[in-house]
Amino acid sequence: MMFDGNGDMQSGQQHVMELKMENAREVHPIVRALMFREHATIDVTNNGLRVIVDDQSCLQAIAYVKSDLFSSFIVREPSVTFGIPIAILTECLSVFGTGANTALKMTYSGYGEPLKVMLEKDGIVVKCVIRTQNPDVVLDFDFDSSKIPIKVIMKPQKLKEAFHEFDSSSSTVTVKVNRRMLCLSTEGDLGKIKTEFPQHSEQIERLECKEEVEYSYRLCLIKRLTPSLNLCQKVFLLKFYGRHKKQVRIQVSLRIDYRGILSVQFMIEQSDNNHIFIEFFAALFGLTSGLGRVEEDNFSVLQKFVYGNEVSSLKYREEIPKYLYVTDSS
Repeated sequence: MMFDGNGDMQSGQQHVMELKMENAREVHPIVRALMFREHATIDVTNNGLRVIVDDQSCLQAIAYVKSDLFSSFIVREPSVTFGIPIAILTECLSVFGTGANTALKMTYSGYGEPLKVMLEKDGIVVKCVIRTQNPDVVLDFDFDSSKIPIKVIMKPQKLKEAFHEFDSSSSTVTVKVNRRMLCLSTEGDLGKIKTEFPQHSEQIERLECKEEVEYSYRLCLIKRLTPSLNLCQKVFLLKFYGRHKKQVRIQVSLRIDYRGILSVQFMIEQSDNNHIFIEFFAALFGLTSGLGRVEEDNFSVLQKFVYGNEVSSLKYREEIPKYLYVTDSS
């Protein structure tokens, strides 16, 4: 890596964040997979870097990049948080092309300062200066891991096929889980399209069900998981059919809490057996309760009922949730 000395520190100002990575390809596809909104929130602590994209408090995506994946990881404050145009960051990370081995350095000097992204390939250095913004207020979905009626851990291949079979004329996708299977269905102009994953199938690694659940989510939101699902599939094919030809565990975790909040987590293997996690939270399309059925155009009512209308800081998910993928033989 060519980034030595002060480099971009001509002003003498000390950076509150300085990150270096041997290859920008480790993070570029991850950031690109979250490019469904204009802006993202970057949150950096000693644990690592998180990229958070929120869609009107109906869908939230968080990419977790552990500090171990960086060759140098310096954070001089307990937490460094700022907003950034995600499309511009994605373009900067691919300035030498997506297939090139490109050294990466990112620095940030504090509130109101730009994010400086430097990339180096074959002695050529490109410096990008990206204007930062105040971070968006991020709604805490308050996903309660202690009250989860269902959890499914599965392989991504057939799930990807099920996503492609969704009827685009349907407004919702219904997720139904019982002790025997996971079922995904849409209903639109083509009729009802249903895909079932039996508990004993090769695609299901673990299915835990304390009680049968059936919830519907907006299809347009669930479709935004597709790039992350494609990324899982791509990594699997490269690892299994590529030069190294080794079997790897590329998994998808689906959980639903007692309020119907859906959590979908993708585990993506990187170099040296390190992993990057992408996690999505989706609010249910409607809620049957004492309030009656709450539809999508009345989401503010649903938000108040489910979340108590509380907004919290970004500290609510400090740890990278790798424990979700620990499986045993029982």
